[in-house]
This record gives sequence, structure tokens and C-alpha cells, in this order.
Amino acid sequence: MRQMCVWMLLMALAFVNERCHCCLEEERISLLEIKAWFSHAGAAGSYQLEGWDKEHFNCCNWLRVVCDNTTNRVIELDLFVVNYDGLNAVEDLYLNASLFLPFKELEILDLSDNQLVGGLKNQGFQVLASGLRNLKELNLDYNKFNDSILSSLSGFSSLKSLYLSGNRFTGSTSLNGLRNLEILYLKSTDFKESILIESLGALPSLKTLYASGSKFKQVEKG
Repeated sequence: MRQMCVWMLLMALAFVNERCHCCLEEERISLLEIKAWFSHAGAAGSYQLEGWDKEHFNCCNWLRVVCDNTTNRVIELDLFVVNYDGLNAVEDLYLNASLFLPFKELEILDLSDNQLVGGLKNQGFQVLASGLRNLKELNLDYNKFNDSILSSLSGFSSLKSLYLSGNRFTGSTSLNGLRNLEILYLKSTDFKESILIESLGALPSLKTLYASGSKFKQVEKG
């Protein structure tokens, strides 16, 4: 009788586990750390991550998070406009790449409109690129990045779509190494014409360039 009860309990646990489709614990902890990162920086919109807490165990059901239906790994993070407060000033935010490295299967990362200005020491895009080998779409629109991040983006060899509109680029550095990139957004930027041409020549898979509102500066010949 006791063996029968144990067997029934194991079957019940297996059934619950199969029905749960819960996210990985490592990724759930990392999401909580990302929320703490925004909150610690005083992110005005961090309230939008209120559903991210220890009481809600399955992070695949959290807003702004998408998981693979088979593996339950996080494949999309939509973190746009978390550090934003309309016309009111908000603090600048520095990327901490280590927070995102546990998401090995991540395909889409949206960090647009967050007042990001760069990365913490040894925690910038070069580190992020080394860990997110499956990333296909990266949205950095309307932050405060400058040319210093452009060379580090070359590590994202799997990218197909890259959004860089509305940042503080002057085009002193070209984009390269993104051999699979198909779509590039450079709206409202100030790339030098020669650097832009050089960048486009280094993107063999590029099909579409969105650059409305940009002022491509011609380089004066001495």
C-alpha cells in the first residue's frame, strides 16, 4: 500500500511538472537581478516590472518575457522604456552585461529608450556579445550611446536586425563583423558619409537600411 502511495505521488509530481512549463531557475533569478538593476538606478518606469517577483514562480508568464514553448528558455526580453519618465529628467544607466549572460538562448533583446550611455567597466557590449550567441535582434534605439560602442557590436555575428536610431553617433567608427545583418536602423544620427559607405561595404547580408532624419556628413578633403 505504501509503495502504491509513493508511486501515485511520483506520478502526480511528474504530471504537475509537465503541465507547469516553468522557466529555468537561473534565468528567473537573473530577471530579478535585472529588475533590481533598474530599481537601484532609480529607473522611473521600473514599476512596469512589478509582476517580476519571487511569489510568481514561473517567469515565462511575466510581462515582457517570452519563453520557448519546448525548452522553457527565455528567448525574448522587451525592456523598452523602463528608465523613462516622459519629459522629466531621469538618471543615466550603464549596461551590466553580466545580468544578461544566463540567457543563452536569447534571440531578441529590446533596451530602447532607457537613457543608456555605455557599459560598466568590463561589462559592456563586447562581454554581452560573447555570451549571447543566438541573438538575432538587438534594439538600442533612442539611448545616449556614442561611437565608442560601435566596434564592440562586431561581436554579435548572429544578428539579423540592429536598431541604433536616435543615439549620439557621429560616425567616426564604422560597423563591421556583422556578416548576417539584414536590417539596420540609423534614423536621426550623424554618420560621416565615408564611414557609412565603409560600414555598408562590411555588411554583406544587408538588405534594408532605415536612415530617415539622419544627416550624413561629408568629410572635407585636405
